[in-house]
Amino acid sequence: MDLPYTKPVGIPTVLGHGAFIGSETLRVTAGPFSIGAYPVGPQPSRLPSHGHSNAHFMFAIGGEYFSEAERADAGRDVQLIYNPAQVFHRDQFRKGPASFVSLSIDDSLADALAEWRAPTVPIAVVDAGVRRAWNRLLAVCAQGLGPAEIDVAVMELLAQFAVGPREQPSTGWLKRAKEILDEAPTMAIRDVAKEVGIHPFHLCRAFREAYGCSPTAFRSQRRLESAMAAMTSSRRLGEIAQDAGYFDQSHLVKEFRGKLGVAPSKFSALLARPNLA
Repeated sequence: MDLPYTKPVGIPTVLGHGAFIGSETLRVTAGPFSIGAYPVGPQPSRLPSHGHSNAHFMFAIGGEYFSEAERADAGRDVQLIYNPAQVFHRDQFRKGPASFVSLSIDDSLADALAEWRAPTVPIAVVDAGVRRAWNRLLAVCAQGLGPAEIDVAVMELLAQFAVGPREQPSTGWLKRAKEILDEAPTMAIRDVAKEVGIHPFHLCRAFREAYGCSPTAFRSQRRLESAMAAMTSSRRLGEIAQDAGYFDQSHLVKEFRGKLGVAPSKFSALLARPNLA
């Protein structure tokens, strides 16, 4: 069931560059790019249909996010959505607390986005290369680096986005394999292949073509994102590590530092949640 509409007073139908509904806890500008971070309260409501004057990425963390974008996983706690300029949507968090991080792209890059074949409809980003580039951008922000470093990280993200897969995989067994990796993160790849009736080699090759990474790398990314989503709460880091499928807290910290270049405490600070030890 959809949550009730709540229209905050003074919210225009189309929001300007870098503007989002909510109280921002971070605002960083680097040339044509604007990055913001926004916490979501414990009882969020569905927002009215609205658009943005500029294209943007929106990274939802926690809160069972529902999006109208193509390829979106309904109710997933971590989703990266690309919304073109002037396209209306009314996505929602079903619960809180949660957070989202936005990246707005100024009109000066509109021609470049068209040249890069940027989607003309909202779309969930599933390509692993783009997701890794996005995580690197988050790490740069969490470290408090300057506009020059942020500008480089964003350009790397857009360059990866320009070459990433555009079509949703149409093969039923491939979609099912992705669902199994989401639902059973500890299942062996050989067993996943057996479950969908495909040879493991064929599964790995087709999966990489569709999602830009191996099934093993996909599972690792999902595990990391599951931990990210849990960091929007006040739960202890050891509990988050266990629930996400890590051996222990030190395993999570090591992977966080290795893949993002920051400690979990800095990442949680970016989300304006309590610091984690």
